Amino acid sequence: MSSTAPTQITLPSSKAAASVAAGYRHSLAILRDGTLSAWGDNSSGQLGDGSTTNRTAPVAIAGPAVVTAVTAGISHSLALDAYGIVWSWGANDSGQLGHTPTDPTKPDGIPSQSFGAMAITAIASGRKHNLALASDGSVWAWGDNSSGQLGTGNTTPGPTPAKIAGLGTITAIAAGDNHSLAIDSNGTVWAWGDNSGGQLGDGTSAVSSPAPIKVKLSATAKAMAIAAGKLHSLAVLDDDTVWAWGANGSGQLGNDSTIDSAKPVQVSIP
Repeated sequence: MSSTAPTQITLPSSKAAASVAAGYRHSLAILRDGTLSAWGDNSSGQLGDGSTTNRTAPVAIAGPAVVTAVTAGISHSLALDAYGIVWSWGANDSGQLGHTPTDPTKPDGIPSQSFGAMAITAIASGRKHNLALASDGSVWAWGDNSSGQLGTGNTTPGPTPAKIAGLGTITAIAAGDNHSLAIDSNGTVWAWGDNSGGQLGDGTSAVSSPAPIKVKLSATAKAMAIAAGKLHSLAVLDDDTVWAWGANGSGQLGNDSTIDSAKPVQVSIP
């Protein structure tokens, strides 16, 4: 049964949550002790409890001892542990797990050599693709690449993590449905992948880009944070303004209109 009002979730052993992530029909939570819980749709093993049984209440997930970040795609999940190792589980039809797991329904660490033996500091998941930010500022991507969302310059699927060229030193990443975003050390926002709603922010909405391109934001302000939805993108600049671009049929750009914009527009915050 759906709920139109917030309801409290009872976590295992009444532990407090430190952070959460939502997939298409499943949810993840990191508890204060670094352990992981999950609930919801489990038809592809995306909850990581070793089964494909849906869960209406959170279940504890056995895997990395201390989880620091989680993210979820449509039917897969990722976790980052305290050692900078990425763990994945769930659907793997587009290579979104980044390797061939021994059991897709349980968390399994992606071999470190896939990332050049570097520690990973951040992760992000789109519909069926993933991004990882390494400690040296490089970005790695894997999974579905039908719209060029891996940023490798082509649309060839990537079942193992590949380094994205031409980005410089990256400080933040975000993944939308089929597009990706990154901020470099100069505060410039880069985008690649599907552009059908203008979500790449380059002023067009007709052609996807399989390689990173610069978003047309202010030349003087620097981006501090980014986020990506299905067909739209957001950025917070260092002048405390918020900008959005892409599809706007439901008013998701926040500029008091429902007109799509292939260029960033300022969000009208009260």
